[in-house]
Amino acid sequence: MKHKFLTIIVLCITLLCCIAGLTACGENPQGENGNNGGNDTVIETPDDTDTPAVDENPQGLDFYLLSDGTYAVEAGKAKYLEEIVIPATYNGKAVTSIGNDAFYNCSSLKSITIPDSITSIGELAFVACNSLTKVNYTGKIDGWCEINFADDGYGNPLNNENTLLYINDKLVTEANITTATKINAGAFYSCKALTSVTIGNSVTSIGDAAFYNCSSLTSVTIPDSVTSIGRNAFSDCGSLTSVTIPDGVTSIGYGAFRGCSKLQYNEYDNAYYLGNETNPYVVLMKVKSTDISSCTINENTKVIYNNAFYGCRSLTSITIPDSVTSIEYAAFMYCSSLTSITIPDSVTSIEGYAFHFCSSLTSATIGNSVTFLGGQSFEGCRKLNDFYYNGTAEEWQAIEKHLFKYPIEDHNPSPYVVHCSDMDLITNQN
Repeated sequence: MKHKFLTIIVLCITLLCCIAGLTACGENPQGENGNNGGNDTVIETPDDTDTPAVDENPQGLDFYLLSDGTYAVEAGKAKYLEEIVIPATYNGKAVTSIGNDAFYNCSSLKSITIPDSITSIGELAFVACNSLTKVNYTGKIDGWCEINFADDGYGNPLNNENTLLYINDKLVTEANITTATKINAGAFYSCKALTSVTIGNSVTSIGDAAFYNCSSLTSVTIPDSVTSIGRNAFSDCGSLTSVTIPDGVTSIGYGAFRGCSKLQYNEYDNAYYLGNETNPYVVLMKVKSTDISSCTINENTKVIYNNAFYGCRSLTSITIPDSVTSIEYAAFMYCSSLTSITIPDSVTSIEGYAFHFCSSLTSATIGNSVTFLGGQSFEGCRKLNDFYYNGTAEEWQAIEKHLFKYPIEDHNPSPYVVHCSDMDLITNQN
């Protein structure tokens, strides 16, 4: 009995000590003033950075900041996706550019959506995207036209030939371009569903391959505001029957209407023309036959199109009227019986190979309005020793020129005389 009593007393004392110890150590652990009680440990309330964020880039695209504070986008981890949607903003800033090589060799990519915030597309951006069949632009058609699809340096855009263009997921069959100032390279490249296009008076230029392979396009009216049409602009538009070209057009790039087998022309003497209701003869497109020995160019013609007289070996003379402003690529190439040529002061540009291998040519008169003589424009003109230039020697030297005038045998530049208005220049330099 005595032992039980002592045991109870010991237990009670132990319990009282534990209670006292807990009170001393645990009560008000931050001290009376709630100030940490001298302890260095600080308990912090989690801030916003510790809150799990919503992934604004679930596709794994790469973004990099540009100098203007906006972002450019590249494929990154999205390289193997079949469908990519580029966001209009990233990290609170606009996405304005698709970088160089951005989607290079994304061979699985079938569909890409481009927001209207995008204003530039870099070089080789979509090269080797061989599965790409749908480009969806979430803006309006005018904005799309301002985007510059880079080409490979030869006028060939780099997006897939079977690509269809969608605007806000609607397949584009009609294009009404009302506010754009230019239609850039490849803007409607291979839009095979496009059947009609209206180009507003704000547009001043149509870029390389802008409507290349738009195989359902039947007619195009180019407004008076347009002055230049790029290379391959309407190439392979196999259904195109009618094109209206204004008087203001001063240059048409190589192959602009190549492969337009149904295109209807206007006729004058031995040549076919394109133009408008007031002037049907703006552009001399081609001769009726390479066997012709003469051709009178209409006095209202502005442009002699590339290859227009190509291989007319029986053509002995030609008069270029004062209305002409441009002689395009290889326009008189291999006219081997042509003995002289007079280029009036109205002409500002003579493109490459224009008189290539006109082997009987002995003299050429060039007006002082010419600012460009293209590469090899007189190559192989072995008898051509005299250029008559209607300007001063200083003006001749200022022309950007790549004459490449040399004989057939050794392809080494041969001397020629440039008879300027103030002096003669004997040279074999360009």
